[in-house]
Amino acid sequence: MYFSYLRCKQFELLALKEIAPRLDNASLISPILEPVKVSTSAFERAVESLVGREMNFTIIVNPLHGEFVEDNNGIFEMINNKLQTYDNFQIGILLHGRVQLPQITASLQLLASPRGLTLVHIDRVNDLEELAVWGLDKDIRYNLYGENFPVRRYRDIIAADTKVLLEDKFKPQVKNANYLNVPDEFFSDDYLYYEQDGFIGFGDYLTIGDDFTTTGRLPYAIAIHLTYVRENGEIWIRHFVSDSNTDTTDVAGKFGEALEKLIAFINERNIQTYAANEFRTLHENGHYPGLGSLKKLSVMHHLELVHDLLNA
Repeated sequence: MYFSYLRCKQFELLALKEIAPRLDNASLISPILEPVKVSTSAFERAVESLVGREMNFTIIVNPLHGEFVEDNNGIFEMINNKLQTYDNFQIGILLHGRVQLPQITASLQLLASPRGLTLVHIDRVNDLEELAVWGLDKDIRYNLYGENFPVRRYRDIIAADTKVLLEDKFKPQVKNANYLNVPDEFFSDDYLYYEQDGFIGFGDYLTIGDDFTTTGRLPYAIAIHLTYVRENGEIWIRHFVSDSNTDTTDVAGKFGEALEKLIAFINERNIQTYAANEFRTLHENGHYPGLGSLKKLSVMHHLELVHDLLNA
């Protein structure tokens, strides 16, 4: 199973909402959703799309980023109001050195009914014994952690049938124009080997990465990120970058330059995902949809790509 980690800003949520109905085998993907906006209407619409496909997912209730960091009551209100009759999801807990387990326990009391848990191990907790005791009476379904995480020390918490590999595969550049120096990069082959490595699933932060930002500005360069499969089965990522990158004028023109490169690539490889065909339509119509829509299509494409690889 593929665990896609999404910090739920507007266009990430739109990507999930629009791609979920297009996945033939919805049981192959289990999104991890970290809410970051107090206004949950867009989040609720995306979750409704997942529920409509009877997909499994996890909702993080102690986010590290966004507007719920200081007060997460709104997340529990949304869960109790919108998901009372749906059982195929987990409550997600981010574990790290600053987490206070008594506070987590108190928060879980806000749930209208008990739920299974997904533990996302961001960093080592301060008291492993406390965590082991805390987990004794919990229904822990999944434990997500990176390849270099000290899992041996967590053997009282991480059962073999809960292990999920979560890695950030996206390598960000300081400036979009810098992707011109690394136009093509290895992304992942975890889907080929995760079971051999002792995991029941694998995950990544898609084509966005683990970084979280709330500010935006006009770009000097436009970069479109698209994953694809090489003949040996590895997933690589191609960065399609504009050429006129000396100032912030004519963003639509910059998009057109990057899109020309992308269209040539997907046509050469006959890539036929929904998002790839949306890029073709944008090219045919000469339309610039905005930076958020480029991110949305990139995320949709990656979700469909991994789904199809697992479904094959």
